[in-house]
Amino acid sequence: MHTNLLRTFTYPEMITASAGGIGSYYRLLGFSGTDYWNPSQVNEPYIEEVKAKMANIILTTMDWDEIDRLYRELLPKVRSQAYAIPSPTPSNYTLWWPWLKNYSGETNMSFAGGGRWQSFVWLDQALKKSMGY
Repeated sequence: MHTNLLRTFTYPEMITASAGGIGSYYRLLGFSGTDYWNPSQVNEPYIEEVKAKMANIILTTMDWDEIDRLYRELLPKVRSQAYAIPSPTPSNYTLWWPWLKNYSGETNMSFAGGGRWQSFVWLDQALKKSMGY
C-alpha cells in the first residue's frame, strides 16, 4: 500500500524514506524528474539545468571534481526550499571474510543501481584453506 501511494502521488502528506546509491546523488533523484523518487514533485528549471550539466560531464569528460562542485553549489539552494526534510539514517555495516579479494564493502557498483560487484571480486582459496575453511 505504501508503495502504491508513493508511486501514484495520492497522499495528502507523507513521511517517507528511501535509500539511494551514488547514482541518486549524481542524478539528483530526490528533487528532479517526474517519478516517485521525487516525492515532492519538484520542478525547478535551475535544478534541471544543473542536472543536465552534470549528465553532460558524466557522458563526456567524467570530471568528478566539477560534478562535485556543481552539486555542492546546488545543494544549499535545494535545502533552503525544504522540498524534503532530511532525517538521520541508521548506521550500516558491511563485513566480509579476508579471503574475499578486491572488495572494499561495496553493495552497488553501477550508476543506476543493482549489484554486479560480485564480478569484480575473487576468492583466495589458499588463504581460505589456511584459515581452516
